Amino acid sequence: MKVSVVIPVFNKAPWLKECLESVFAQTFQDFEVIAVDDASTDGSLELLRSFSDPRLRIIELPHNVGPGGAAQRGMDAAQGDYIIRVDADDIMYPDRFAVQVAVLDSDP
Repeated sequence: MKVSVVIPVFNKAPWLKECLESVFAQTFQDFEVIAVDDASTDGSLELLRSFSDPRLRIIELPHNVGPGGAAQRGMDAAQGDYIIRVDADDIMYPDRFAVQVAVLDSDP
């Protein structure tokens, strides 16, 4: 696997669906998504569970550790050659991952 996409999530339910849709709509498709729910209380975890894409892995934290701690847990679980960090309220252009991977591959 080329890329691990790490998304820390804390109470981002209003934006999370659109974020994940933009991730799964990327032109570059060799990736896994690791969404780390940081003890959300707004339905974010349930929204994550509603996605059936097999590339999505969900890590549930028992208590809030903050965005840095949640991101680190996701990076620790990553299996890709590269890690792309995404915030749970981001919306990506469809070629974002392709451009980033091309740059990284061209100048290791």
